[in-house]
Amino acid sequence: MLENIKQADRDNLRCHLSDGIEYLPTRVDTALLLGMGGATIHSILSKDKKKLHQLKTIIIEPQSMISLPITFLLEEGYENDLGCFVYEKRHYPLLRFVYTGEKKEYNEVEKKYGPYVVRNKDKLLLEYLKKETARLSQFGENHEGYSQFKKDLQELEK
Repeated sequence: MLENIKQADRDNLRCHLSDGIEYLPTRVDTALLLGMGGATIHSILSKDKKKLHQLKTIIIEPQSMISLPITFLLEEGYENDLGCFVYEKRHYPLLRFVYTGEKKEYNEVEKKYGPYVVRNKDKLLLEYLKKETARLSQFGENHEGYSQFKKDLQELEK
């Protein structure tokens, strides 16, 4: 990453590597947490609430347990104002959150996948839900995973 920054000749861009956000300089207002599991993202962000709210913009790309950091950020007063699902060997969300301090009400599907992609009926999110529903259908309609994905898909297709 540092090599890419040098090539882009971005003198005003600095990378900060740390285990969590508790050591972020006060001038830092944006964080990108990409290519890691949702539990890891949640762990990083929840270590220090004061530092968390210093961040005006957070971009996440959870590879697993996607609802964990999404729900956490929504409950902490962040709004999901942009995002999409991406596909690289599997489906996962790439979402931007901005701090508003407002705690809004969200339905379960919005908390699970991200309000922005749900409200905009993201095509790759729909593809993901259809794929998972089809995959889990082999275990029967009483399978918990199947029924949940089917319910989520029906909510998006309304």
